Amino acid sequence: MLSRWLLKPHFKTKERLLKSAVDAYKAQNSIAVLKIVLTEIEGILDAAYHTETGGRAKLSALLDYAVKTAERKAGGADTLFFPSAFAEYLQKYTYHNQEDGFLLISIGARIEAQRAKMGTHAWCVEYRAANHSIGF
Repeated sequence: MLSRWLLKPHFKTKERLLKSAVDAYKAQNSIAVLKIVLTEIEGILDAAYHTETGGRAKLSALLDYAVKTAERKAGGADTLFFPSAFAEYLQKYTYHNQEDGFLLISIGARIEAQRAKMGTHAWCVEYRAANHSIGF
């Protein structure tokens, strides 16, 4: 999958980050995967958009561009590749409130890093002591 992505110049510039995401996926580190991939999608779309149009765009325009490009490559909006349905999913769920999503990913990554540094048991003991009212 990664080697196929890297054939495209706008993916190639992100090779180290994408390789890190794939490695994190193989290691079952979902927080790292999400943090890397979700933050890089916009940059990859922007690079592709800039290459084709010479301009820059905000995320909503980039998602529209991605849909039109996918539909063009798939041969239409309603093919088995589902370019329109996938774009709708991205707009409604993945990037609906991008700032909140990135904040949650960032917080999750910090928590995961702290847990990894302290060890799971020590982290849980400290967390429960600080948040005893949660009943967790």
